[in-house]
Amino acid sequence: MNERVAAELLARTLKQYNQIASEFDSTRSQSEDCTALTQYVKPDDLVLDVGCGNGRLTEVLRDRAVHLIGADGSTELIAACRARYAADIENGWVGFTVANALELPFDRKQFDTIFMLAVLHHIPSHALRVQLFTDLHAITKKGGVCVGTTWNLRGSAFRKRYALDQQLVEPLHGWDVGDVEIPWKASGEAVMRYCHAFTVDELRAIFAETHWTVVDLYPVTRDFVETDADSGHNFFWVLTA
Repeated sequence: MNERVAAELLARTLKQYNQIASEFDSTRSQSEDCTALTQYVKPDDLVLDVGCGNGRLTEVLRDRAVHLIGADGSTELIAACRARYAADIENGWVGFTVANALELPFDRKQFDTIFMLAVLHHIPSHALRVQLFTDLHAITKKGGVCVGTTWNLRGSAFRKRYALDQQLVEPLHGWDVGDVEIPWKASGEAVMRYCHAFTVDELRAIFAETHWTVVDLYPVTRDFVETDADSGHNFFWVLTA
């Protein structure tokens, strides 16, 4: 995929999430049990939530004595976070900033833990994915961790729900192999979102190219229980810098 098309898809995705922010917010409060992620933080850690969406990790990490920054490119979703978690912001342990995942305004070796849940599949082109993980590595402390998920769009649940088999063989719009469109339709007209259907080998190649050490990489249920590739809702990873 060339740079122009990739840039257009990034802009389109951001516009779409601002458009659907209210409905997205209402569906993500209890969409997954993220309590399993607390094992990757310890007291006084500085934690970054990349693509924080509606800030759902705030609830999970509130009692963990960490310092949390949520970053998302959507101004509408960040506004929702700031309104919902105003008391937490006032208490000083969490803050939210408008920042695209590919333009994070943070210092080198700043974070102990970085979470990035359900973001990567919206990043078009191998080049931008490598840029993303290179940048994340740069802002993670030595020995720090990056914990994340991406949708397992080749699993049977996604393939059947969205009839993806043909797209996976013949990508739309001249996009790269593995690129698909997934509709958002809580109400009104469907919003067609760009996504990429990763394989484990693709993910390993990106992590290796960007100098991360893979601790874990496997398919999981929505509640982070390890399962087989066909049944898994997400691919889950734990990386160390």
